[in-house]
Amino acid sequence: MRLDHKLIDVLYRARDLWRGVRGHDAYQDDWLGQYFLDGKSYFTDFRCRAQWHGAYRDNVPVLYMPSLSRTLFFPMTIMQYGLGSIDRYFETGQTVYLEKVRHVTRWLFANCNENGYLDNLFRDINSNPRIEYYSNNSAMTQGHAISFLVRVTQQRLLPDLADEAARLAVRLSRNLMLPVDQGGASLYRGRRVYLCEYCRKDDYVILNGWIFALFGLYDYCGAFPGSEADAHLGATLDTLCEEIERFVRPDNWSYYDNQRRFSSPTYQLTHISQCEAMFRLTNRSVFRAVHDRLVLGYNFHNRLKYAVRKIPEKLVDSHRYVTARADSAR
Repeated sequence: MRLDHKLIDVLYRARDLWRGVRGHDAYQDDWLGQYFLDGKSYFTDFRCRAQWHGAYRDNVPVLYMPSLSRTLFFPMTIMQYGLGSIDRYFETGQTVYLEKVRHVTRWLFANCNENGYLDNLFRDINSNPRIEYYSNNSAMTQGHAISFLVRVTQQRLLPDLADEAARLAVRLSRNLMLPVDQGGASLYRGRRVYLCEYCRKDDYVILNGWIFALFGLYDYCGAFPGSEADAHLGATLDTLCEEIERFVRPDNWSYYDNQRRFSSPTYQLTHISQCEAMFRLTNRSVFRAVHDRLVLGYNFHNRLKYAVRKIPEKLVDSHRYVTARADSAR
C-alpha cells in the first residue's frame, strides 16, 4: 500500500476510534442475542447495526474506503444490518424495520449468483500481493445470509418473497459446503471441516467467522431437517469442539485466527457471546469452559494490554480501512 494511502487510513481509523471513545460510534459490542428470549431472533445482538449512520446505495448500507475515495457494497455489513433489522422488527413491530428487511432481501436476490456466491471484495481491500485467494467467497457472509433468509421465510416476514428466499438459502448452503478450491467456503483436512471467512490459499481460519458460519448451518438444518447439511454441520461442530481451546492464550485472552494473532477487546467480547450461544444451542461443555476462561481474561489489565498491542499491528495491516461514517462518504 502506498504511504499516502496508509496515512489516510491511519487518520480515518484514529478519527473513528476517538468518536467511539466519546460514545458517538454507531456500533456497540455484540452480546448474547434475543433468540434466547424469544426463540426467533439472532444468536448474537446485531440490533445496533440496524441504526446505520453511513451512506446508502440501492437502499442498503455502503462502506467508504478513504484511501481510494470510493464507496463499496460489503455483503457482511449488509447482512448484519439485515439481521439487526429483523430483530428490531420483532422487538418493536415498527414497519420501518420490515422495509429494511425487504431492501436487504431484494439486494441479496440481485447480487447472489446462481451458484450461491456473493463477491466480498476481499482482494480489493487487501494490498498485500503475497496473500493469494481461491475466491472472494466467505463462509461468514453466507452464514449470515442463510440465517437472515431462514428468518424471512419461517417467520413469514415477507410472504411474497418467502419462496424465493428459501430457494436462495438452499443455494447458499450448498455453495458454503463446497471446498474452498472449488469456489466454496469449506476447508477439508481429513475428517476435519473448517468454515473460512476468507477463502485464502494458506488454510487461514478466523474464529468468529467460523462460528457465525456455523450459526447459519444450524439455522439451515433447523429449517430443512434431513438435508445434506446435517452431516456438514456435525463435522464442523466436532472440529470446532476439538480446536477451540487452541484459540485461547494462557492468560485467557483469545486469538483472532489460527495464525495466532491476538484479539482486540471487541473481538474478545464477540468470542465470549458466541461461546455462550454455542453452549446454549449445543449443550457441549467445551463452549462453557472456553466462555468462562474468556470472561476471566476480560479484565482491565488484559483489555489495556491488548488494546495497546493492537496499535502497531493495525499500522502495518495490509487491509485498506473502511468506515461507516456518513460524512466520509462521497
